[in-house]
Amino acid sequence: MARQADQWVADHAPPPHPAATLHPESMGAVIDRLAGQQVRAYHLLMTAEPSDPIVHAEWHRLAQLIDDYTDLANAVTRRARRLPITPIS
Repeated sequence: MARQADQWVADHAPPPHPAATLHPESMGAVIDRLAGQQVRAYHLLMTAEPSDPIVHAEWHRLAQLIDDYTDLANAVTRRARRLPITPIS
């Protein structure tokens, strides 16, 4: 799935500005981490006491990843960030 996301971004994102800084991860890798965190947070919500601090911490981490993804997507759209090229096999 990450490769498909990377290919979609490569096909649809505007070309980065020549001075754009390189992000250490591809968009697909960021989305993959976000999805994994969502699964962990939801699983804890369904299996632990909702008042457990661990549940709150996992949902907080998910919110942070969503913010990071949003910031990255906006930076790519503004041409301020470039993404690493991922080999498509």
